[in-house]
Amino acid sequence: MQRTLLILLGLPTLINATALAQAPTAFQPPPASAHCDLERYRARYPWPTAVDTLVMEDSLEVPLQQVVRGPLEYPAVQRTAGVQGWVVIGTLVDPTGHVVAAEVMASSDTAFEGSTLRMMRQSQYDPPRGGGRPVWTFWCQCITFRIHRP
Repeated sequence: MQRTLLILLGLPTLINATALAQAPTAFQPPPASAHCDLERYRARYPWPTAVDTLVMEDSLEVPLQQVVRGPLEYPAVQRTAGVQGWVVIGTLVDPTGHVVAAEVMASSDTAFEGSTLRMMRQSQYDPPRGGGRPVWTFWCQCITFRIHRP
């Protein structure tokens, strides 16, 4: 059991450190307005000249299969405070399956964004295919941060 010394009203008090953690906030799913806006993404990240065709993930012959996933870390301050949340992230995947760019489209708390971006940038996928050939793919997903306590 970990103990933490607090000073309350000038008197030292030992308490159980887990008592400092608040109960998790109720998880709120993203609103319908939190979606990937391909045109906003395209304006910020001009496609490489090699991109003649961009296929949305739901139009691929086979759904994207993640072969390498970067680590996803729950921000310590949010975990301790019991804050749960989500990040909607848009990702540009090249024909070899590498993540070329990733951008947060919406989030419930900016503290979750950095960890999500790091994870996506370190991820790799089986080469996406459309029309029988490898294609550039724009993929959008929602990453959730939830605290599960017994």
